[in-house]
Amino acid sequence: MAWSFSTEAILDELRTAAGANATDGTNTWPWVSKPEGPILRRLEETSDYPLLIFSPGATEGTNHVTRHQLDLPVTVTAVVKASRVTASGSPTAKMYEMARLVGENMVSTIMNTGHKLNGTLVSDRWLRSAGVDHETIEDIYEDGLLAYSAEFVLTYYELEP
Repeated sequence: MAWSFSTEAILDELRTAAGANATDGTNTWPWVSKPEGPILRRLEETSDYPLLIFSPGATEGTNHVTRHQLDLPVTVTAVVKASRVTASGSPTAKMYEMARLVGENMVSTIMNTGHKLNGTLVSDRWLRSAGVDHETIEDIYEDGLLAYSAEFVLTYYELEP
């Protein structure tokens, strides 16, 4: 048996767990794509929304006798177009509310799949942080886009070769 990082397979399980649709609780739209990479670079390459961007971090490991526990942090960012806001009231307030609602629904969908994300590789998942991504919104607001980011840590195991 050879040692093998499973980042791509782990991301695939997370993509599946995120579901097929974005929703603000009232309206539902299919996720246009679920790419991997830095958020701002991905936004330069697409014009279709909503989308989920997966940004894996550095894997941290803990040695055990016959296997290694690996923790992969992944930031998942939901990006939506502000023009989807259809409610009355302050447009700016509603835009931030929509980003929050879409993001919270994305997080709930992932968390409700269970600790193993209904997959075969992930042994556990936990939510490290989540919220409207104000820093990213400052860079994309003029383009009419909103972002909500959640950081998950996904635990999986590799057997000692």
